[in-house]
Amino acid sequence: GEIASEKALAMTATMHFDGTLHVVIASEAK
Repeated sequence: GEIASEKALAMTATMHFDGTLHVVIASEAK
């Protein structure tokens, strides 16, 4: 169970990072 939760945590972090990146790119493009 531990490995699965770590993997889920990594996925969530990646998604948050990706979302932040898109926001930064969008605001830079204005």
